[in-house]
Amino acid sequence: MKNVTLIPFFCIAFVAHMTLSFFSQTFPFLYFAPFFVTCFSRSSLYFSIWTSFAIGLFLDLCTTSTPMGFYPICMVLTTVAIHRFKIYFLEDKVYTFSLYTTLYSITYTIIFMFLHTFIDPKFHISLLSFLSDSIFLPILDTLYHLVFFTFPISSYIYLTSKKQQIRFRRIRRRLFEHFPKLKKVFSR
Repeated sequence: MKNVTLIPFFCIAFVAHMTLSFFSQTFPFLYFAPFFVTCFSRSSLYFSIWTSFAIGLFLDLCTTSTPMGFYPICMVLTTVAIHRFKIYFLEDKVYTFSLYTTLYSITYTIIFMFLHTFIDPKFHISLLSFLSDSIFLPILDTLYHLVFFTFPISSYIYLTSKKQQIRFRRIRRRLFEHFPKLKKVFSR
């Protein structure tokens, strides 16, 4: 997946945020977490910080529940805390890279909850809410990463490889040999 640029990851995360956030109010996914993790593994700390800041500003514009600048602060702090761990999580390994998303999600959730206690005096952290937010939601973020990012992009890379193209041509030739009418239909 290293040969795929960051643009598809950003587009998938942006579309998921714009569409799925309206349908899943009960499970607040971190839609940009897989994009951030991919960005961390491919780029420098400075680029990752600026990307986190820009996406945090975008998220601030999409929400009214927190003061302006809250999401960029959370995302930049998470980026600074997590970026150095990129050497332990290889992008080529599907499950270890998903664990990097889990680590990002856990760190972001802890920073978010900690900073949210200073902003909202009515926000109280209980042990049950802390455990559910720092364990259950990162697992959902990891599943989101696998289903919406890793599997589709890996499938696309696999299906467009040279081996698969040769295999598809062979299958097509055999189909045309066994079913000559198909060749007439597809040649039009």
